[in-house]
Amino acid sequence: MGAEEKLRRAATRVVDLVLTEDCAYLDALPDAVEIEVVTPLSAVGRALDEGTANELAQAVGLFLSCAAPVAGEMPADLAEAVTELRAGLREYEPRGAWSGPPIKGSTSVAVIGNPSHDVQNRRHSARVGRAHPAHHLPRLRT
Repeated sequence: MGAEEKLRRAATRVVDLVLTEDCAYLDALPDAVEIEVVTPLSAVGRALDEGTANELAQAVGLFLSCAAPVAGEMPADLAEAVTELRAGLREYEPRGAWSGPPIKGSTSVAVIGNPSHDVQNRRHSARVGRAHPAHHLPRLRT
C-alpha cells in the first residue's frame, strides 16, 4: 500500500468515526474536542471527496494542528485514529506533498502534526494578534 493510500485510509477512518449521519459520536465528544475538530475535519472530508492528495495532506495538517491541544480529552478510539492519521501524513510528506505557500492561518506543512511547533505557532499568532483559526468559527450543532 502506497503512502497516499495510507493517508486516505487513515483520514477516512477519522472522518467516518466522528462525522456520522446520526451525530451520536459527535454529540458524545467533550465540548472542547468538538469545538476544535469539527470544522477542520469537515475540510478533510471534502478533500477526501473532491481534492487532490496534496489538498488532503494540507487539510489533514490543519486538522492535526487544531486537534493537538485537545488530544488528551479525546476518547481512546479517536486518539488512536488521530495517531494513525499523523503517521500517515508523516509518511506521505517526504514524497512531495504540498509545495505551495501555506494556507493563511495554518502551520506550514513541514511542521504540521508536530505539537511543539503548533504551540510555537500559536504563541506567535497570539503575539501578532491572530487567534487560532478554529476560534473564529461558529459552533456547529445538528
